[in-house]
Amino acid sequence: MSALEVLKKTLLLLLLAPISWGMAGPAGMDLQAAEVSARDETVFSPRLLRLIEQSGSEEPVPVIVTTAKTADAADEEEARGAGATVHRRFAHLDGYAAWIPAGSLWRLALGRNVRHISPDLPVRSSNDLNFVTVGADLAATWLGEDGSELDGSGVTVAVVDSGIADHPDLGGRLLAEAEIVLHEKGFVDYYGHGTHVAGIIAGDGASSSDPASFRRFNGIAPGAGLVSVRVLGSDGAGRVSGVMAGIDWG
Repeated sequence: MSALEVLKKTLLLLLLAPISWGMAGPAGMDLQAAEVSARDETVFSPRLLRLIEQSGSEEPVPVIVTTAKTADAADEEEARGAGATVHRRFAHLDGYAAWIPAGSLWRLALGRNVRHISPDLPVRSSNDLNFVTVGADLAATWLGEDGSELDGSGVTVAVVDSGIADHPDLGGRLLAEAEIVLHEKGFVDYYGHGTHVAGIIAGDGASSSDPASFRRFNGIAPGAGLVSVRVLGSDGAGRVSGVMAGIDWG
């Protein structure tokens, strides 16, 4: 029997036996079980339901749990009671990331503060948009008609990616860095994508200004400051929870 079948049958049994459940468990638990059964299509994301269907009941599944209010130690204890291992609790986002056997997800969904559960999916870097594609050339033309330069001066941009290497095109505008993965201090980028994105955002074209270059390649806001938030590893991969932690850090 698949984990999804176990999940649905368990919820059905809970719904059909409110009296015995009320005697064996905490008061009101039968109503909670009925509620989860009625709203399982919204508590569990469709992608998570598909993942459960493909998993054995004991197979650990990585999940993001969205809570009604900021998760605290009580939520973490409750999750452990449901069989989950919480590995990241967010400070500014309502929720946490955990691993839990697929067959135990129904218990996690009964949590007093749980609003939604989705899979903590792998993420990878991809190419970014260029100056013309995002309309930066039009913005510079229309908004800079008074002669002012729209170069990002006074603006700081956080790049949530694989890190930012100290590159000549970024001048002295690397202001701070945060390590969500690898935990190696300093402006480094073992994959290269974060530096590529930082160049698109704020490169000043210093490296393509010599006589050997056929044109100058500068970013959209060459006066902007940059903060490196490294959430992808040296292979350019990570998880949704890591990206969320990078956003949460700010």
